[in-house]
Amino acid sequence: MELEIKESLLDQLEKQGYGKLLDVQEKVIPHMLSKKNIVVEAPTGSGKTLAYAIPILNMLTGDKSVKFIIMVPTK
Repeated sequence: MELEIKESLLDQLEKQGYGKLLDVQEKVIPHMLSKKNIVVEAPTGSGKTLAYAIPILNMLTGDKSVKFIIMVPTK
C-alpha cells in the first residue's frame, strides 16, 4: 500500500526501528490522511498510537491553531 507520508517522517520512523505497518495502522492511516473522523478499538500493543500519530505528524504545518484532538477514555 502506497501512502503519501513525508519522506522525512518515514526516515525518522525507520531510524526509530519501525519498519512494516501493523494491521491497525494499515487500516487507520489512509482514513486519517483523507481527513476523516475515525474511532478505533483494538487491544493494547496493536499499534493504535502510531496509527494516529503518523498521519497527524504528516499533516502538521507551521500554523499554531488546534488541528487534532485525541480522546482517550480512562478506567
